[in-house]
Amino acid sequence: MKLSMLNRKSLLLLAVVLSLVVATVLSVSHWDGSAKAQAGFSAARLRGTYAFVTVGGSDIEATLGTLTADGMGNITNANLRLNVPASVVQPGAPAGTRAVIPAIGAGTYTVRADGTGTAAATVDTAAGRLTRNFESVVARVEGGVATEVFLTQREATLGGGLGYFALKRVGD
Repeated sequence: MKLSMLNRKSLLLLAVVLSLVVATVLSVSHWDGSAKAQAGFSAARLRGTYAFVTVGGSDIEATLGTLTADGMGNITNANLRLNVPASVVQPGAPAGTRAVIPAIGAGTYTVRADGTGTAAATVDTAAGRLTRNFESVVARVEGGVATEVFLTQREATLGGGLGYFALKRVGD
């Protein structure tokens, strides 16, 4: 009887260990770069109109707006609102005052097979031209189209902070 109980425990332990091994192998192959490449991440996944907002970084500059990605690596129709110190556009403005200025922009982007990528944008404002470079990651894809993308700036904004952006697809 004792031997039989030991055999049952051994078989149960073996079954648990094999289940864990199979689950580990399946999860590793799911996150393997080749599996992501088969999922087809590319610039074509990023297309349509996206709303975006600064979600962190500089306490001096904040941004929100919309843009259009064409699925071929081009950003067009970027319409932004920048919240900046008033002195940026009105020299001599009282300290602590803010100005919300409209801006327009355009740029380019890439998306690698693993969903990461880069973007570069040029934004024209009343205060002058700004150029920003980003690292990005596609956070969610639905129906073959990226519905959420996160970006972080490569260079500091006004005041030395880095801008972090969240883009969400709003439709066509």
